[in-house]
Amino acid sequence: MIIPEFRQWQLCNRLQRVAHSVAFAHEFNTWSVNMCLQGYEHLFDAPSQDPWLRFPTSLSGTEFPAAWQEFIRYIETTKVPDGEQLKRFSRDLGKPIGVADARRFSQRVHLEQQEQICRHADDLILLIYGHFFYALDLVKKHADVVRKYLAPAEPYANRIRDFVTDLRSRDHTLVGVHIRRGDYREFESGRWFFSNDVYLAHMKRFLRLFSGPSPLFLICSDESLRSEDFSAVPHVMGPGEAILDLYALAACDWMLSTKTTFAAWASFYGSVPRYVIRDSTPRFRLDEFWVCEDLRGNIAAGGVPYERSGQL
Repeated sequence: MIIPEFRQWQLCNRLQRVAHSVAFAHEFNTWSVNMCLQGYEHLFDAPSQDPWLRFPTSLSGTEFPAAWQEFIRYIETTKVPDGEQLKRFSRDLGKPIGVADARRFSQRVHLEQQEQICRHADDLILLIYGHFFYALDLVKKHADVVRKYLAPAEPYANRIRDFVTDLRSRDHTLVGVHIRRGDYREFESGRWFFSNDVYLAHMKRFLRLFSGPSPLFLICSDESLRSEDFSAVPHVMGPGEAILDLYALAACDWMLSTKTTFAAWASFYGSVPRYVIRDSTPRFRLDEFWVCEDLRGNIAAGGVPYERSGQL
């Protein structure tokens, strides 16, 4: 059993952690307690139905034994678990408890490569602290399981369907554009922070390269934008609420974004080919769009090249 304890970062960083733990649990027929989703669970169908955020969903209608409840509450309120306390819980729960530290890039934990963890996946409790743990191959293998578990809850799902259906009725090719702002002004010294003009230049290049049905750009951002700043290209602004923007982007045909887990999640969830903007001058080709199929990202390479008849 695996418990990812990671609640410090924003929504899509947490979704990626849940995706890895769900894929691992499904592969080895065990279960996970996805504590890192706390605060966002109401946005998603399956997690919103189980106060303990367990996977698989068959557990959501079952009573959680008192000893397990005590243990989970202890982990929720403790940044660094005490060794003696973990020994006591281990005795009470009848399972050994391990702790994996994945808080720094140099401490990355690839779950499917840990033979002992894989061999005893259902016989131990593994607490994972931090952002840098993965099950890349398993996320790719069990992508549909992950997508089903993290499908948006109502009424969000219905609002997303209505929004996208209206856009689709116009017979356009939908091209999502995610403009990341906020902390990106300082993150990596602003390496991935670009002006509206840079995004607009990339949209114009897409229009020049693309020969399929008329593109319509769906522009989403984590800050308020003026529609008139993008009047040079056919576009609509996103719904404006993070969960709605995220899954509307996942319903697009193509995507442009900077390096961000928000766009990576939309690419993964909707199998949307995405190009990551690296600098201010657009030089991309259409065969450089990739689906982020294992949530690894696609800055250098990886994923699968996007090919659709009549569009390349």
